[in-house]
Amino acid sequence: MIFVLTYFLLIAALIGDVVSTVKVIETGGHESNPIMRWLINKFGLWNALTVSHIGGAIVIGLVGLWYVNLIVAAVFAAVTFHNVGQIRK
Repeated sequence: MIFVLTYFLLIAALIGDVVSTVKVIETGGHESNPIMRWLINKFGLWNALTVSHIGGAIVIGLVGLWYVNLIVAAVFAAVTFHNVGQIRK
């Protein structure tokens, strides 16, 4: 049960990252992560975000450890809060 709950937290954090990243870029900001910046430049914003985040969610889910879900969710929640701060500037 705890795995499912932490996985839902992970998915929510990933969605928050996607939505806030799109908003940052649409309002004139840029992607700070050099790997994601390259993917966005190469494949487009939505393609890069969709493939990387869905792929990441699948891989992390296959690991099957609730605490990995929680750690990665915390990282992406921090990224989302950072993005929101950039939007509010």
